[in-house]
Amino acid sequence: MNQALNRLLQENKTAFYVFDIAKLKARIAHLQAALPPEVVLCYAVKANTFITKELIDTIHRFEVCSPGEAEICRAVGVPSENMVISGVYKTPAFIESLAANPEFRGVFTAESESQFALLSRLAEKYDRVLPVLPRVTN
Repeated sequence: MNQALNRLLQENKTAFYVFDIAKLKARIAHLQAALPPEVVLCYAVKANTFITKELIDTIHRFEVCSPGEAEICRAVGVPSENMVISGVYKTPAFIESLAANPEFRGVFTAESESQFALLSRLAEKYDRVLPVLPRVTN
């Protein structure tokens, strides 16, 4: 067993996570190299919020599905233009809080016609262009 891991096991008597960020970044680079250059990767922050900061220089986009995830991204320095505000549970108040902020430059997904209509109204209300990715399902 690796000495660093053995030390962690000795020092920590409760459950904990260990991440090998170098291996993660190498795997991301391998995946990105296998994709066409115009394809960028998007990390779902909810998958593991603990590593968001370490991925800022590696991942192009971060999927944010809640105010808590947005706060984590803001706190660790994820540029808003790299955020994709997604998910069916984003509330109108959360959407409006971002749309009202002139510094916010993220992309929104529209999960329904009503979310698209809300985004359209907010763009008009705040005199902004709000980038929207329509989510299309069968």
